[in-house]
Amino acid sequence: MNFLASYIMQGRMQAAMVASVLAMLSFILPPLSIFSAAAVALVSLRKGQSEGILIVAVAVIAVGVLSQILFEAFVFAVGYALGFWLPVWLISIVLWETGRLSVAFEIILALGFIAIGMVYLFSDDPAVFWQQRLQMIIQPMLDDPASGIEPDKLKQGLSVASHYMTGILVTGTVSTLILSLLVGRWWQANLYNPGGFLKEFLSVKPRPLVAYVCLGVFLTAIIADGLLGEVMQNMSVLAFFLYLVVGTAVLHVLVSATKLKRLLLPAFYVTVMLVPHAMLPVALVGFTDTWQNWRRRVAVVENG
Repeated sequence: MNFLASYIMQGRMQAAMVASVLAMLSFILPPLSIFSAAAVALVSLRKGQSEGILIVAVAVIAVGVLSQILFEAFVFAVGYALGFWLPVWLISIVLWETGRLSVAFEIILALGFIAIGMVYLFSDDPAVFWQQRLQMIIQPMLDDPASGIEPDKLKQGLSVASHYMTGILVTGTVSTLILSLLVGRWWQANLYNPGGFLKEFLSVKPRPLVAYVCLGVFLTAIIADGLLGEVMQNMSVLAFFLYLVVGTAVLHVLVSATKLKRLLLPAFYVTVMLVPHAMLPVALVGFTDTWQNWRRRVAVVENG
């Protein structure tokens, strides 16, 4: 990875080539879009907004031309690439200007909330839209259900899931944006500030105002009925993800303070990635850190 980061920083053409090639490959392997956007993030974080947007422009032309030659899909490819390059460029500039990951995360959260609100503002009933699309995907399973699959329960689950799909998809987009930003920041630290990335990530802490806004979203999602409740429920999915990231940073610090950290740290990350039920307590730790300041307590004990 350090080799790839070094190659990206050799010049504009190298950076644009990495971004465009990885974007093309992400048609087959979608996770590669994270590293494609991370190339834009790295240049923007190191050289600023003008150089970053120039790389985006060159890479867009390359992706468009290649897609037209190979698939005759110029418009789709350009839209696809810009969909993750422009947001990561924008957030990279925020991080470049402020030097704080927390502020970048707060901006991402706000953009996600706006995106969810816009969907509900300009769509008659997003849940119906998603239910129709999901129905098309699973229709073969309903027509010829495998052993153990009950079509009625599957339809019922589909109906429930459709009410949360807007929040899930926005959160998926936000997670890709955050991961791209973190990979770009990690590359930058490896090249110019070894060890700096971990220290920066482990200190991530959104401002109390963000926690109070999210608390209001959570409570409204529980109390409110109808359209307002559904909008808040979708926003809760996004807020949950943000504090899952924060909680991961907090618990990394707490686990690192133990004598068994070499064993517990890998176990912690494996658990978070593979055990869905573990995510809720991790997010709660991140959320309550706003008031409890768990990391400072560890520092006080260590220095005590």
